[in-house]
Amino acid sequence: MLADLLPKMLAMLAAAATAVAFERLTERRGLMPPAFSQGARRLAAVTLLAGLLYVMVWSPLLHPGEAAETGPGEERSPFALFLGHGLFAGMLLAWHGLGYQRPAGPGATFKELRRQLGLVSLRPAEDFALGIAGGFGGWLLLPVVALLVAFFLELSGAGSELPQEIPQVTLWIAGLPVLIRIAVGLSAGLVEEAFFRGFLQPRLGILASTFLFVAGHASYQPLLQLVGLTVFSLLLALLTAWRQSIVPSVVAHAFFDLWQLLVVVPLGARFLPSGPALAHQLLRGIC
Repeated sequence: MLADLLPKMLAMLAAAATAVAFERLTERRGLMPPAFSQGARRLAAVTLLAGLLYVMVWSPLLHPGEAAETGPGEERSPFALFLGHGLFAGMLLAWHGLGYQRPAGPGATFKELRRQLGLVSLRPAEDFALGIAGGFGGWLLLPVVALLVAFFLELSGAGSELPQEIPQVTLWIAGLPVLIRIAVGLSAGLVEEAFFRGFLQPRLGILASTFLFVAGHASYQPLLQLVGLTVFSLLLALLTAWRQSIVPSVVAHAFFDLWQLLVVVPLGARFLPSGPALAHQLLRGIC
C-alpha cells in the first residue's frame, strides 16, 4: 500500500514545487499578470497549475511506456486523445482570466492571449516556411537518433532492451479515420506548443520546459523513443527562442505529427508490422 502511495505523493510534491518555481520565476522575470496582486487569484492560478502538472506531466512519468502497450479495444475512445489538449487549453484560459482584466471589444481577449503566448508573427510567411523545414528536419533527425541509441545499446550488450514491435497504441491511431488523425495533429501542434513553448518556456527556460514536455509524453512513448522526442523538443524550443514567436514551432510540430499520423505510421503498420524487430536484427548483424 505504502509502496504504491509513495510515488504518487512524490509526483504531487514535484508538481507543487514546479508550480511554485514557475510562479517565482514569472515574478522575477517581470511576467507576473497584474491581477495577481490579489493573493486569492494568484493562489488559485498556482493551485490549478500544480494540479495540471500532476495529471499531465508527473503522473505519466511514473508509468513510462504504459499507454503505448495498451491494445486497441472498444473501451478506448478516439476523443480521449483530445482530453489532454483540452486541459492544457483550459489552464491557459484560466491563467489569463485570473491574471488579466478583460479587454473591451469583441475578440480583444483572444488577441491579448495570443500576444501573451507568442502566437504572433512579424513575418508569417517566413515563420511558416521555417516551421515546415523544422518539422521535416525533425522527422529526418529522429530515425538517426533512434539508430544511434540502438547502435550503442547493441555495442554495450543491452540490445534486448530495444522494442521488438510497433507499440499497440500506434497501431490503434493508424486505424483511426483520417479526419480524426488530422484533428489530433493540428490540436497537438497548437495547444502543446502554446503551453510548453509559449507559456512555460519564457518563465522556466528551455531545459526545464523541454523536460516537462518529454515527461508529459512518457506514458505514450517507449522509453528509448523519448531520446528522439527530447531532441525534437529542443529543436522546437530553439526555434521559438530564435524567432521570439511560437508560430514556427506550432507549424513544425503540427507538420511532424501529421506526417507521422498520415504517412509514416500507416505505411509502417501495413508493410513493416515488425519494424523494430527487423531493425534489431540488422543492428545485431552490424555489431
